[in-house]
Amino acid sequence: IMAAVVSFLGFVVENIWLAMTKGYINNRNMNAPFLLGYGLLILFMYAVFGTPAALRMFAKEKVRWKRYLVYFLCSFAVVCVGEIVLGIVVEALCHIEYWNYSNIPMHITKYTSIRIVIIAAYRPVQHLRQ
Repeated sequence: IMAAVVSFLGFVVENIWLAMTKGYINNRNMNAPFLLGYGLLILFMYAVFGTPAALRMFAKEKVRWKRYLVYFLCSFAVVCVGEIVLGIVVEALCHIEYWNYSNIPMHITKYTSIRIVIIAAYRPVQHLRQ
């Protein structure tokens, strides 16, 4: 359920951003209002790392803010690599460029940007708090 909710929220937030900055809404050729990448991120982070309060990796860390920092940094790496891999695969298989961050400051390839990754990496920390 969490993956579906987060996928829907990702769709809503992205389209609000598009409406405010570009003046249009884009369904990205989807048949439903979900962006699966956001939901998959939550599931992956939970399956691999657990929650910030109960880390599976780096479990020895006792200081709360350090656990959240470690979780955020892991999420940052997963989002960054995930966007690059997903962008390359989708473009190669579907011949569609769903996103291009080349015009955004601090972009890493055309598929990701540090600013976008920071925003996306915070979501698992926010949603998986206990």
